[in-house]
Amino acid sequence: MSGFDSDDAVAQLGMAVGLPIPPEYREGVRQNLQLIARMAELVGEAPLDDAEDEPATAFVPR
Repeated sequence: MSGFDSDDAVAQLGMAVGLPIPPEYREGVRQNLQLIARMAELVGEAPLDDAEDEPATAFVPR
C-alpha cells in the first residue's frame, strides 16, 4: 500500500465527518482502513481489456 497512512487517515476522516473516534476504538478503525485500502488496491490492479470490457449502462440484479 504505497502512500496510505492509516494513522493519519483515522484522524483526518474522523474530523472530516465530524465523528469523534475514542482512543479505545482507534486501533480497530485503523486496521479496518488498512484492510479497505488493500481491497481497493486489489480492485485497482485488476486488468481491464478495452476490447472486451465496457461499463454497464444499468445495474440489473440477478
